[in-house]
Amino acid sequence: MERQLQPGAGWRGATQPSRHLLRGPHRVMARSWWLSAPADERRRRREAATPWVLAHHGTAPYFEHEDYDPRWAGGIPLCAGHADGPVGALLRPKRSHVQWEQLAGITVLAASEPDRERLTTIAPRGAHVISLTAPC
Repeated sequence: MERQLQPGAGWRGATQPSRHLLRGPHRVMARSWWLSAPADERRRRREAATPWVLAHHGTAPYFEHEDYDPRWAGGIPLCAGHADGPVGALLRPKRSHVQWEQLAGITVLAASEPDRERLTTIAPRGAHVISLTAPC
């Protein structure tokens, strides 16, 4: 069975999760997934993502939020320019928690080529998943 992104669907069209989800186990999973990588590795991922967002959105990404909303599957949404800017990419989501229909039109930035390959095996046709090569 082939999966596809639905045109016009995306995170802005999705219903907001209830407040208890943001404080419950989904939020804990999201935070622990992101923090499972060492701080220097998370910094390198942010540094690797910045040029991509600059090239595709003309502004630096906003990283300073802690949005552990379940729709981001533990990844960090990269907002263009500021916290209320459009989400242009999602950095390192947890593969087993990605809800692709929530990510229509949003590029998924995998931490490595093996991560990208694992994500593309479950991604619907039309999903944009790229690998970031973190600077040394």
